[in-house]
Amino acid sequence: MTASGAFMAVDRRPLVGRFTPLAAIAAAGLSVVALGYLYLFFVLIGDISPDMVIVPIAWSLALLPLTGKRWASIPAVLVALAGFAFELPYIFTWHINEYDVAQPFVLNVLVLPAAFLTTIAAGIGATIQNYRRAPGERTMPRWVPVALVVVVSAVAGGSAVAFTPKHGAVARVSTEAVESLPVAIAMGNDAFIQQEMRVKAGEVVQWRVVNADSYDHTFDIDELGIHATIGGGESGFIMFKPEKAGTYVYDCAIPGHNMSGKLIVE
Repeated sequence: MTASGAFMAVDRRPLVGRFTPLAAIAAAGLSVVALGYLYLFFVLIGDISPDMVIVPIAWSLALLPLTGKRWASIPAVLVALAGFAFELPYIFTWHINEYDVAQPFVLNVLVLPAAFLTTIAAGIGATIQNYRRAPGERTMPRWVPVALVVVVSAVAGGSAVAFTPKHGAVARVSTEAVESLPVAIAMGNDAFIQQEMRVKAGEVVQWRVVNADSYDHTFDIDELGIHATIGGGESGFIMFKPEKAGTYVYDCAIPGHNMSGKLIVE
């Protein structure tokens, strides 16, 4: 029908083999998600988990938008929405103390959320273009490169800050001295073996903390200013002097580990 006929016909032919630039960005975002979770499971956690099923799902759906089908970006958007919802508790509960948790912070709070949001935005845009525009009009919107530069810059800047060494007084204890101490606190299977510890107010406490898991945990008593990272399969040394009697909570501050115990100062 001509323009004078009130509307112009839109090409509804399949897009097989002709994916749009936005679909390619959605595919790239979901590929980053798959790589991020591979790094999380094999490097940071170092263990096989049922949650690893997200890796083949993300990679298979990352290839789908590249088929050029009109609906091909919709599954990627749905998976990205679910993944972003899963990451939200990590984003809002994470706090950085004096210990070094830069790698999981950068991955869970910066890289994965940015990849999820990029997939969602690009996937929705690609779907709208596929259904509402003729093939020759399915181009890259001018604002997309600017948005990508902003996202990449934000992730890079946040990563640089997270990995910046923290300055201050550092005490070193030899490995032999630490290993000679009896185990006071043991961690395993995302739990503290000792759920309750008792000490005397005004006395110096020297604890050896052992992490039996293959990935990092932290040992924190916020009220006493104690923050330490214990690497997977490693021991750590903690020394402090509680001045006031009371009950304090020690925990692992890495989101998702849900570990806590009770320190009673008598």
